[in-house]
Amino acid sequence: MARQAAQTIEIVCAGNPVPRTLEPITFPAGSTAVERMARLITGLAANSDGLPTGNDLASAIGANIATTNRLVSTAVGTGLALQLPGRLQPGPRLLHWAALLGPDIEPALIARPILRELAQESGETIGLIQFHADTKEAVMTTVVDGVRPLHYGLASGVRIPLYAGAGGKAILAHCPPNDVQALKLEPLTECTQTNLRALAKDLEEIRERGWVVGDGERIPDAFGVCAPYFIDGAVAGSITATVTRLRLPEIDVQALARMVQQAAQQLSRLLSTP
Repeated sequence: MARQAAQTIEIVCAGNPVPRTLEPITFPAGSTAVERMARLITGLAANSDGLPTGNDLASAIGANIATTNRLVSTAVGTGLALQLPGRLQPGPRLLHWAALLGPDIEPALIARPILRELAQESGETIGLIQFHADTKEAVMTTVVDGVRPLHYGLASGVRIPLYAGAGGKAILAHCPPNDVQALKLEPLTECTQTNLRALAKDLEEIRERGWVVGDGERIPDAFGVCAPYFIDGAVAGSITATVTRLRLPEIDVQALARMVQQAAQQLSRLLSTP
């Protein structure tokens, strides 16, 4: 039974890449007990062989020795850490949390509260597009309907072309140039950009501005405002607000773009390693 369990663990771990080394204990900044405990947990996660205790640990988490000892006592008492002679190691509760979260964090799950807040604040329909860099595919995975009486409806599970519409172009702007050159630009509507040189210029402007608008390029009569989000510096998708063109004269595009960009930046921070 033990051998079978060991083989199962090997099979599971074989498909999961080892995460890159975390930075030193510098996050989050601040002096509250929660922030210090977060630095302690970050240190435990970054050092599987354990942390030195005493003054070295106090200096690392930004606390005096008395406060550090109280934090260590709490961490040991709750199972977040194991106390060994001169060292503090990750405890069973911390490992249990890691197992529950798994090796991969599902962006859609993390993004949903951000999308709901954005839909409530803007009143518009908000969508999350996830980008798979290995297959070069983008898919609308999550949609939160707008709260205005007249709002645009989007469908989830739809593949999004990278060259047409705000959602795809926000991603394409941060892809390697070879990915852009390899695209076959087929007209989806009469507004679709099919000139490669003009598309490359659009993408350069998008990178400089940080957000993009799309006017009927993928769906007739739809106007989109979109910003990309990133995981550890690599583009991972985009957040889009879609408006029916009937309401476009009443929309403050700049204000909507700021809200979408802030939501995308918030999602990037949550999904990236501190």
